[in-house]
Amino acid sequence: MSAFDTPGPSGSSGIVSSPLPVATLLDLGRLREFAADLARQLTVTRTRPLSGARAAHLKLITRQLGILADVYQEVADDVHRGETISPSAEWLLDNYHLISSEALSLRRDLPPGYYRRLPRVGDPP
Repeated sequence: MSAFDTPGPSGSSGIVSSPLPVATLLDLGRLREFAADLARQLTVTRTRPLSGARAAHLKLITRQLGILADVYQEVADDVHRGETISPSAEWLLDNYHLISSEALSLRRDLPPGYYRRLPRVGDPP
């Protein structure tokens, strides 16, 4: 069984009022509605980011990319064993190299001042 075969969390994340089925999130109109609802609930603050925010952000991306690499390897192993995989797992196999390349370009190409110019979201509702 791959990581994509396990059910997701059954509760709300606390930011949205109710969980949305994955198929609903893939519909463009519903995704726009979800994004607009989320944007209305969040506030932008003018506080400056803490020093080291760039390093913390890049560290988080590196950690998440490591998790994604583990899932990628698990799915690839499933394929090599001849197991059937979901469409989303197939998408990951097809696109993992693009995701990892973009994550690496964040570290290489974005200047340190870029993170200081980004708006910051205040405390979530």
